Amino acid sequence: MQTELAPTAKLRVLVADDINRVVGNQSNSRPDKDGVDHSNLIPACDLAAALKKLNGDAGFLQQLIQVFLDTVPKQIAALSNAMKSRNGAMISDAAHSIKGTVRYFFAAPASMAAQHLEVISRPGHSAEVEQAHEQLINEIQRLQAYIQNACLSEQETAATAEAAGLPGISRRPGNPT
Repeated sequence: MQTELAPTAKLRVLVADDINRVVGNQSNSRPDKDGVDHSNLIPACDLAAALKKLNGDAGFLQQLIQVFLDTVPKQIAALSNAMKSRNGAMISDAAHSIKGTVRYFFAAPASMAAQHLEVISRPGHSAEVEQAHEQLINEIQRLQAYIQNACLSEQETAATAEAAGLPGISRRPGNPT
């Protein structure tokens, strides 16, 4: 019988896997609670790369995560309104906005889905727009779930990065703890 990981341990595993990808190590393949190995799937995002891009400022990453979680529902609502009105320019603008938001987290699948919708929402591609919209919504939901599961305190993120041997990933000097 497989035991369910505590939330903090689960988060450490997710970030450690991301960190291992950044430093070129193979990610440890782990089956989920149903025994299914998802290691062949593209991850929703790469939080270790985001943390590295932020010079290890885990507090700032936490702020970006909160902004994302607060902002993306509004962006999805704007996209839904644009879809209802069948306004290609509004769809393109909403998809572009979402693309910019998800790129902070190195969320390639969501970013690519947003870019695809942005491009095909222009005249001449109307048959594909519904499918691209569904794909983007699915990727955003997957990203939201991943990020919500991966929210770590600043100390846990820094400790996990340090334990993985990723240099320079810790709190910036002068940042309050």
